[in-house]
Amino acid sequence: MGLKALPFSFGARFLALVAAIMVLVWSIHFRGGLAWEADNKNLIFNWIYGFVVFFYPGGSDAVRRDSLPWHVLFRMFVYVMAVGNACLGFLEKLTFLEVNGLAKYGSEAFRVNFTAIATVLYGVFVFLTSLSQAGA
Repeated sequence: MGLKALPFSFGARFLALVAAIMVLVWSIHFRGGLAWEADNKNLIFNWIYGFVVFFYPGGSDAVRRDSLPWHVLFRMFVYVMAVGNACLGFLEKLTFLEVNGLAKYGSEAFRVNFTAIATVLYGVFVFLTSLSQAGA
């Protein structure tokens, strides 16, 4: 694509900030607060393992260069699937809340819908950023 990545990058960061604020407001105001403890402590530290493995310095440059296009393709496929999964999670949560008495057009329902829209827009901006040219 002939587009510059910088505007898409700023758009993605802005939407990520908006989505994070909306999730925090929803969690604190409508769901009764945040839980800082998890029953499964391994889930908290899975991202550290992935970070260390990705930046392993022992790989050769030739292997990294040859595998880069496949890595990008697989990464974008997984990313699109993750954004879709997040949207389905919003839909499922909203459906269960509405079955249990939440107003269909109430403020909490609108907040969940707008959070899902912000998540989709964030996904689109990240996808376009990855396809665009890097700034000089």
